[in-house]
Amino acid sequence: MKALSHLVVALLLFFTYELFAQSCPSDYNSTATVTSAMGSCSATGNPVYQGFGFSDETLTIEAGATLTITGDFAVYDDVIVYGTLIVTDDMEIVSGGSLWVAPGGMVDVGDDFTNGGYISSGSTGVDGTMVVGGDFTNRGTGTVNVGEDGSLQTGSFTNDGGTVNVAGGDTDCTTNGCCGDCAALPVVMVDLRASNTNGVALITWTTAQELDNHYFEILKLEESSEIFTTIGTVNGHGTTKESITYSFIDEDFNADSYYQIRQVDFDGESETFGPVALTTASKQDLIVDVYPNPTVSTIKISGNGFTGFSIHNLRGQLIRTENNRLTREAELIINNTLANAKGTFFLTFWNEEQKVVKRIVKR
Repeated sequence: MKALSHLVVALLLFFTYELFAQSCPSDYNSTATVTSAMGSCSATGNPVYQGFGFSDETLTIEAGATLTITGDFAVYDDVIVYGTLIVTDDMEIVSGGSLWVAPGGMVDVGDDFTNGGYISSGSTGVDGTMVVGGDFTNRGTGTVNVGEDGSLQTGSFTNDGGTVNVAGGDTDCTTNGCCGDCAALPVVMVDLRASNTNGVALITWTTAQELDNHYFEILKLEESSEIFTTIGTVNGHGTTKESITYSFIDEDFNADSYYQIRQVDFDGESETFGPVALTTASKQDLIVDVYPNPTVSTIKISGNGFTGFSIHNLRGQLIRTENNRLTREAELIINNTLANAKGTFFLTFWNEEQKVVKRIVKR
């Protein structure tokens, strides 16, 4: 009975965790994670503090997630960015704090960025892309490391005696406000999302800067299809360092679909962003069935209404989480992930407002 009661408690804790797992953190001045399942989160303040306390705190932004800080952002401990961090005003790294922009990560600061305090240190590592609209000031206590594939682009760069290490590319940050991989970025995309609005698909995306941007193509792949097709175009703004938000409405939205945005330069060069997944089901109509159960091989998934999923084992340990995945792709990934596994697993399917948990047994 004791073992059974422990199992019940474990399951209750697991489901409680799942209930709140998709909510954005309420406090960024603590250890927190913005997950891909959350999508986009935001905070407002002058400044918003991170790690301003007596314990060591880490803020992590996962790949596929976006955190927007409206106002200033002061970092006292550690911020790790695999996804996207947008700060509309100033950002500073002080009191021994650190910022790491991981490969594939993006940080966009609208105004000035300060690395290091007058007495306390600060560390900034860039292995992804970092764009600062104003001045990047590296104080004497600051250390900046730009990796081989990292790109740090600023309105201007002022080094007040700190340490600057650049692995490759342009190595003098003060020359043109760029160091590392300074290949021109035609478009810095900081947000891309799709929403089901009264039965039509609303696609929105935001750029932090544009260079010779001619237009955007909106591409669509219905889940039952095999290739993306172009369904419309939106003109770009040529060259600008202003943040611009675009939108496109797909009225022919009759099946669960993926959307991509292809940006095209005036010279014909292009870059593709996405995809993002969107379901025709209402946010309150999440219906999923998993069978056969128990199973000795693969499972089938029927139903729709979800755009992401996660897999946990009986102990509540996360095995895999995926965002922007519709039914057919989710089924393939789950079967590949659990191909050689045996035991009891919990599959959680979610959309913006709901979740469904399915318990399966593999023998």
